[in-house]
Parts: sequence; C-alpha cells; structure tokens
Amino acid sequence: VCHACFQLDPQSPFIRKVRAGGYYLTSVEYTNIATRHDELIVPYWLGLPPGRNTRNIVVQDGCPVDYTEHAGVAGSRRAAYFVLNALDPQHPRPVPCDRAAPFTGAAF
Repeated sequence: VCHACFQLDPQSPFIRKVRAGGYYLTSVEYTNIATRHDELIVPYWLGLPPGRNTRNIVVQDGCPVDYTEHAGVAGSRRAAYFVLNALDPQHPRPVPCDRAAPFTGAAF
C-alpha cells in the first residue's frame, strides 16, 4: 500500500544516505519545506537534511498559528509562497502567516 513508508524509518538505507548528503547534486539549489506537526516524518527534522546548496524551511517558523501537517503542506498558502520564492529568488514575495488547519493547510 505504501512502499515509500518503509523509507521513512530513521535507520532505513534511504534516510541514512539522505543524512549523509548522498542525494544532493552540487549543480542544484534545494529548498526543503517541513512542518513541526508532521505525523509521518518523525521527528520532523529528519526531512531537513543539511547540505551546502540546501535551504531548509519549517512552515511554523515565524508563524506559530500554522498547524499544517504532512498532507496539509500541499494545500498550504504559506508553503506555496516559500516555493514561489525559491523558484524566483530575484522577486521574493512576503510569506503570509495565516491560521492554518491540519490536514488541509487551509486558512480557518
């Protein structure tokens, strides 16, 4: 049902390789977006492996009223602005801080 779920184990070969920096190409700039309320990536910072060409963002940093969790990041307005800014760093937009519900990431 969930083949990728086994890769989420902190001791899985996949996660070990990510932590060792084995999945980052030097020619690409990466932006990882995570949430403190993630129920699949536990602890959440395992989804933020460091790298020389990597920017790690936690949705709740600077916005404690955002309760977005794992699936909700896909519908999160805040996460969308982080993505837009990563794709177009020459024209950054202010990232909104809205109250966001778990599961949907939608403002409430």
